[in-house]
Amino acid sequence: ILARVAAAMRRHVPGQELESLAGPRKILAVDDSPTYLQEITESLRGEGYDVVPARSGEEALDLLAVQSVDCILLDLMMPGIGGKETCRRIKAAPVVRDIPLILLTSVEERAAMLDGLGAGADDYIAKSSEIEVLKARVHAQIRRKQFEDENRRIRDELLHRELEAAEERAARELAETRAALVEELERKVEERTRALT
Repeated sequence: ILARVAAAMRRHVPGQELESLAGPRKILAVDDSPTYLQEITESLRGEGYDVVPARSGEEALDLLAVQSVDCILLDLMMPGIGGKETCRRIKAAPVVRDIPLILLTSVEERAAMLDGLGAGADDYIAKSSEIEVLKARVHAQIRRKQFEDENRRIRDELLHRELEAAEERAARELAETRAALVEELERKVEERTRALT
């Protein structure tokens, strides 16, 4: 197993994760402020992301039901289903729970941050932060998810190979046991045949 992991790591090309991020990653941006939503949409599209805007938690949940995204930016304070409840619903749904979710808020209180993280958010950014901070956090969350997916894939592959090896060992042991039993049976038949003649 260790040799296989080492071989997989040798095949890794530094910078490869950045190349795969260069493709159009889809981001769901949810905010009830049209001005802020437009600002982050334009900024992230300028970085090569495909941004899907939504103006409410309800709209975000509806969009997630029909299309996949790589990251979610979610305003904490919105009318209707607020950001915290939307976050809880997303993190409770097995199909979308692993999508990185970053809460955005104009409230810069420690309690609001802890509340948002407690609801399941992966990160928390104040809207007053520079847009460069937001871009860096989005990139970091997508990259983290990519590494987790790759680690999960490698782990699943190793477990599958271990299972195949165990099945092969069991089949070989069964064949050896059968061969030994047949040999023993043939020996006893031969002994009886000699005894009768």
